[in-house]
Amino acid sequence: MHSDAQLIQKLRGWVVGDEQLTRIIQRNIRVPEVWRALHDPSFLPRLERAIQEGHEITPASIAALWLNPEVNLPSSLQLSTEHEVALKELLNEPPRNDATLTDVALLAVGAVRLARSDEDFEKLLERIRGEIHRWSSPIAVAWPELEGSTQFLNHCLGNFHLDAIPLISVGLLANVSTKEAATILSDLRDINFGEMLHRLSCVGETGLARALAEELNSRDP
Repeated sequence: MHSDAQLIQKLRGWVVGDEQLTRIIQRNIRVPEVWRALHDPSFLPRLERAIQEGHEITPASIAALWLNPEVNLPSSLQLSTEHEVALKELLNEPPRNDATLTDVALLAVGAVRLARSDEDFEKLLERIRGEIHRWSSPIAVAWPELEGSTQFLNHCLGNFHLDAIPLISVGLLANVSTKEAATILSDLRDINFGEMLHRLSCVGETGLARALAEELNSRDP
């Protein structure tokens, strides 16, 4: 496995400028299983090709490439027979402490399918209930395919209250900038933002807490 320094050196040779490099690192490091995969020398040729083809390098695109090197990005919800069996097993067994990117990618597909099966995300929320930590990475990977993601945020907070903050913050920051995440959160309704800011700080998301506070202050009359 490559070290962080070796990975960054390779990425620097493939991307256009420090801004793209920073974005790739900041977003993908949010999903531990994705970050580990990026250190795998056998995976890097697929990553290099995706960058050269102009694809955005996100947890979702990396997970898609990991499952199927020939997949056309963005990813499809179609799985091989082998992967369908593996997903069914994952959904019917207790969480693993050593989840792989394959596990996360498959659960992300399952999350999108559940989200699209009803209008209020009830089936997905029922899956997440009691297993928020397990679903943090899959939701981050699934995020671009979650239609009505702002509604999903509201439903998460409505069902799990502040316990949802780690899942929500990872999902957002793995896919958008801190400023964009703060704007999205500030648009949520019926939220006690004082409690949210405190919880964000408690789970180590001080940058997002600060950006959210600034966004809220800018809206004060």
